[in-house]
Formats: sequence, C-alpha cells, structure tokens
Amino acid sequence: MRKNILVFILALAFVKNYAQSEKKVYSIIDAAAQKVAKESKAYSVSVGILKDGKVYTGHYGEIDKGKGNKANDNTYFTIASVTKLFTGQLLAQAVLEGKVNLDDDVRKYLNGSYLT
Repeated sequence: MRKNILVFILALAFVKNYAQSEKKVYSIIDAAAQKVAKESKAYSVSVGILKDGKVYTGHYGEIDKGKGNKANDNTYFTIASVTKLFTGQLLAQAVLEGKVNLDDDVRKYLNGSYLT
C-alpha cells in the first residue's frame, strides 16, 4: 500500500509539473503573438513551438480582416521573404536527419495535387 501511495504522489508531481510547463509554453506563445500583432498590425498571427518533441501552437485573429476565417493547425501559409530562411533551415535539418532526400520531388512531402 505504501508503494502505491508513493507512486501516486510521484505521478501527481509529474502531472502538476507537466501542466505548469505546458501552461508556461502557452503563455510564451500568447505573449509572442500579442507582441507580433501589435508591432506588425497583422490581422492574424500563428505561433508554433517544438519543445521536448511536442508541438504547441496558437492561432490568433483572422486571416482576412472581417471575414471570420481563423487559422488552425491545417492552414497553409504562403512563403514570404523571412520564412524562406526558416523553410531552408528546416529542410536542411530534415536532410541531415534522413527524413528528406534532396533528389526527391518536393510534392512527395506535400498534401494535395500540384502541377508538374
């Protein structure tokens, strides 16, 4: 019985710590999104964080002002000047990890149909 209580207490401590950690990540996402929205006057901000193998995302505002179309985890965004850098870095990392082959057609890794 004492062993079960100890395991239960340890499990509660882990869950509490995990929940606080997750809350902290989402508070960082919220703060970053608010700052970007304020400084850029963007209608919509999406933020993603990869921490300890878990993906955390937050979507704020509307893609087109007044249309009520909010972004979500399945929204595709166009690649602009700054995001080309991030896209290149992510692709390079995926190549180094053996997840992507540079000789492959990129459509192999994308959902949907695209012209050849």
